[in-house]
Amino acid sequence: MFLSMIIPVYNTERFISSCLDSCLDQNVSKDDYEIICINDGSADNSLSVLKAYAEKYPNVVVIDKTNGGVCAARNAGLDAARAEHIMFIDSDDMIAKNVLKAVKERLEETNCGRLTVGLFEGESRLVEEIAAGGKEVPPNRSSSYLVTSILRADIIKEHNIRFVEGITHGEDILFLFEYMNYCRDAVSLPRTVYFYRRNPDSVTNTTNEKNLINCINSLFTSIALMKERYSDPVFRNAITLEFWANSVGGLLNELPKLEPNEARVYEKRAAASDVCPKIKPGELKKEERKTARTIRRRAACYRFFIFFLRYRIGHTLLTVRKKYHNSTLGYILTHPRRFIKNPKKYLSGQK
Repeated sequence: MFLSMIIPVYNTERFISSCLDSCLDQNVSKDDYEIICINDGSADNSLSVLKAYAEKYPNVVVIDKTNGGVCAARNAGLDAARAEHIMFIDSDDMIAKNVLKAVKERLEETNCGRLTVGLFEGESRLVEEIAAGGKEVPPNRSSSYLVTSILRADIIKEHNIRFVEGITHGEDILFLFEYMNYCRDAVSLPRTVYFYRRNPDSVTNTTNEKNLINCINSLFTSIALMKERYSDPVFRNAITLEFWANSVGGLLNELPKLEPNEARVYEKRAAASDVCPKIKPGELKKEERKTARTIRRRAACYRFFIFFLRYRIGHTLLTVRKKYHNSTLGYILTHPRRFIKNPKKYLSGQK
């Protein structure tokens, strides 16, 4: 068996049928891949839909568990997976028709540790229309995501790579970056395999206060994990630094969404927790130093904002930076070192 598809399911009764239909409408034998669906305590009829598919198709496996979050659901899928490769699919998304033959051939041809495939993102109705119709479209997003990465199961098992339970945002990138620390060789399949459906009701896109606070707490957890692993020589490389930098950047982007009084609690926490450890010169491999220099400059920018988070002006600076991100003012706030080096260039509107 060459592929295990792992699909966590939570209250996606509206979408799960189209997701499973796309996974089943393929040009390889059903004996050659399995679809592992983990019902994570859904309160709607998702479990009934899954059981109906499992009764009809022998390669559909259903795991029913109490609600524990997407990380726990994916870990349960990893424990049950039997194939040589792993692919993660969200239950409100779809994959292209008759695409698994090309995926399998590319894996056999290259014997790579990670195969990246193209992703097409669009509104729900557009995605379903294109995917269900079997029309081939070029990718419109880059492939550096967990859902567009097909990974080797033996590497995951050998290094016991797991999703960190309790994290609700960024858990997929944390998993992928940890995998990439043990496996650097990646090959691409330059065609759309994955269809990402923009779902305004998803956890990622819901912007209520509770979700924002969960997101911010998850980012703090991710940063702490990276700081801990950063001291380990195995993880002290450009990949680790990039995830750490993305987490800090995500944190600074989310804080302005809270009301100033609510944000003060988290801003003080950020200012006091040293979320920007220094990157020591020469500690990385020669080929990684260019990335390290870029991240070092980004870290200097982050320290500028984090310093002011001790005071109320910090929230104002972050809000201005986010609001005017695409303007000259926003660019200066985001890249202060570049502005100091050549202010005329940026004041004239050139970047």
